Amino acid sequence: MPTQIGRERVDRTFLQNLDNGNLQLFQGASDPRSTRVYFAYKSLAGKAANFDTLLGYDYVLDRWFTVSISGQYLLGISQSGLTLQSLDPIAPGAMAITAMANNGAGLIRVTVASTASLASGSDVAIDNATGTVEANGWWKIAVINATQFDLISNNVSGAASAFVNAYTGGGLVAGSVDAMTLSLDSYATAVQPQLAAFSAPTCWDFSRARTCRPSCRVQSRAPMASASRCAAFARSPTRRRCSARCPIATPRRRRRSRARKWP
Repeated sequence: MPTQIGRERVDRTFLQNLDNGNLQLFQGASDPRSTRVYFAYKSLAGKAANFDTLLGYDYVLDRWFTVSISGQYLLGISQSGLTLQSLDPIAPGAMAITAMANNGAGLIRVTVASTASLASGSDVAIDNATGTVEANGWWKIAVINATQFDLISNNVSGAASAFVNAYTGGGLVAGSVDAMTLSLDSYATAVQPQLAAFSAPTCWDFSRARTCRPSCRVQSRAPMASASRCAAFARSPTRRRCSARCPIATPRRRRRSRARKWP
């Protein structure tokens, strides 16, 4: 038989405060990392199109608690781990690109801090260049001098590089995964699911452990987020400690009063 966990505990408070005209914002989610479930809803005083109240229940402690937070959707979700591409910036030999230009013959000429670790005829991968986006890819190169090299031909298509768009910034010469001292098995390919939420501007973020510090996900490659959007579990993009009533913080146990010993 189902157990009525809220009867005469939170049911009347919930029903009195629930906005019956926005029942689509009433939703539940279980925290994959704890023994708590959460029920989000829009109160009568809440802003349109967002829930503003969470009722949390710890089914081990058999305790209810409330959380004041706004958002659009609450769920348990897993963040992706490291991919081969995300190893590029930390692999040995990774270099930031400072400029790209036409080499005078139509090929793309790349400028870095030093080409000492490169050799003509070797292969390099270039990621995240903006403006000259045609440079992103896997290339055979020719070293020109101590700080510049040309992209000769693409290792996938076989076509020669062609400078088309003006360079605006960014870009990375990927490091060598083969030169890494750690095995690829040492890097997680996925992270354990955890509680997350979409905030009012349709941003998302994960709640983090017992410090409850938000980790703002604003990278454009983050799933279901964009570079112009901020965290969901924070009131602002800055990292602040949540209140003591945070759903991630361990519920405080009431201290038992000690009886005085009379002489």
